[in-house]
Amino acid sequence: MNWCSVFPIYHPDLLPTTNSAHPSICKKILSTGKIKRHLVATTFTKSKYDSIDSLILIANQVQSKAKDITFRIYVGEDQECEISDFVDLGCEVAIMQSSEDHVLEEQIWPFFALEEDRLVTITHASRGELVLTDIERTESVAQAGLGGWRIPTNLSASENQIGYRPIDHRCFGSCRPIPIRHLLNSFIKDCKSGRFKPICQPPWGGELEIANSKWPETGFASWFLMAAVYPRMAAAGLISIIPHDAGKTMPFLPLDIEYCTWANSDAELILCEPAPTPPRVPKASNPKPWDDAEVGPFLHIRPNARVFRRERKKMGPMQKIYESLPHPEVLTFEEFQGDFRSWLLHCSQIKEGPEWWIDFNPILQPGKNGGDLFLDRCYDDADVVVCGSFLMRITDEMAAWARQYGIDDWNSDMILRVPKIEGPLTLWQADFGKNLLFEWDKSPAGIRLELLLKAKMQLNQAKVYETTAGRMGWSVR
Repeated sequence: MNWCSVFPIYHPDLLPTTNSAHPSICKKILSTGKIKRHLVATTFTKSKYDSIDSLILIANQVQSKAKDITFRIYVGEDQECEISDFVDLGCEVAIMQSSEDHVLEEQIWPFFALEEDRLVTITHASRGELVLTDIERTESVAQAGLGGWRIPTNLSASENQIGYRPIDHRCFGSCRPIPIRHLLNSFIKDCKSGRFKPICQPPWGGELEIANSKWPETGFASWFLMAAVYPRMAAAGLISIIPHDAGKTMPFLPLDIEYCTWANSDAELILCEPAPTPPRVPKASNPKPWDDAEVGPFLHIRPNARVFRRERKKMGPMQKIYESLPHPEVLTFEEFQGDFRSWLLHCSQIKEGPEWWIDFNPILQPGKNGGDLFLDRCYDDADVVVCGSFLMRITDEMAAWARQYGIDDWNSDMILRVPKIEGPLTLWQADFGKNLLFEWDKSPAGIRLELLLKAKMQLNQAKVYETTAGRMGWSVR
């Protein structure tokens, strides 16, 4: 028993169909004109699961962190009036002709990017900051000489249906062009006519219907990927990212893995570990003091810290207002004007300084339950705590510096995830910050502090934790 005998694999006509069974037509693409090596594609809808604000923040992160990446957003023609923010960020916007099946077609629109001969990452607004991880996965797969990556998933299905999907249609990556339009036109035509039947023949006997396999049904996009695209990606070599609970929830996964590794012997598996469960802590040493905080616009600062409220020159699209915090909180900060280097230098020159320095962004305000500035005791052994990270492309100069620093596996054009030291909040252990600044000043001009910190992390010379402003009770203005 193998995958091919259980699930149908779609083989289209050899010649492209003359009459399109799929009505999606791209009216125009608003583009900067420069073709970059990596294309990130998503769609924007008006559903309750999408937010234009979250998509703008994702697009801003991608455009600002990786210069050789194009962020393309597919929208319906009825949403053309809402794309100005995306265009201002330098994104490509593909305006698609709408039809009666518009809500269902928009799940498929990003797949059209797979026809282009470059790296392609398909993503979704719900991925949030994980979009940067998805991009890094595609880059890593390309460096390994494989064809793409995928995450298997399950769709909702009745007892008489199969909901297993080898590819989550909202997030995957491809390094090889795929003739999507020809496949899609033929696939929809053959599904409508009944020529291609969505029937599974499970190992235990009988027949079961593939869930969401009729056009137009919600979930048809993942059925198309399963039957028509997945076999072609598997032949090119896939990295499969397997959820930690897949053994309990995905009975068809063993057949899937056997097929994927048979299709290309270079295929690899990545087994995800479950998130660690934090140990229970007695009340007296509760590491989450905000849980016991009185509700209100209060501010909680660790007593051995010095907090600087530093103006930032770079503001995101939704962060255009410079305002003061409510007056009780403003009194707890030292105002500082200057860039990051000058601030760090100022801190290091304080003779009787505290144990910690906090760099605070004025775009934040305490949430409804107050705000905590790194009061959590689990941060006490950290050298630096940051809010977020970003991707950095390694240049020849950086790779040469890394070799001299004792790191041999940083190559030119490699993509690294580095800590975001100018995020909304940053906590620095004072002595570590002083020593790092001294070392940074002796480094070549092209070496950014984030890269130096990443190098020390890799050499186990720095303990850097990552958190979020929202986790500490803060909200963005």
